[in-house]
Amino acid sequence: MMLGAALPRTRGMPNMKDETMHLLETAIEKYATAGETSTEAAIRDLLTDLRHYCDEHEIDFDDRLEGSLDVYLEEQDSGDNGRSECGCQDR
Repeated sequence: MMLGAALPRTRGMPNMKDETMHLLETAIEKYATAGETSTEAAIRDLLTDLRHYCDEHEIDFDDRLEGSLDVYLEEQDSGDNGRSECGCQDR
């Protein structure tokens, strides 16, 4: 996808709360605009910066990434439209 293109919503993707999706789309668009790059590259850059943020705050990024996959799969299975209530604890 090219700069400024809307993120497609696929059929298998749960409908997140409108406000949350808007915040995500805004952040990704800002990354794409700042880097004059594609949506895919903007997501990569955002993840890279999140990894740096985790390093600076002594947060295990890989653990958080693995946890996010668990929550994502749970949401996919339940067809949940919002965040999971799986009882995951923040560290």
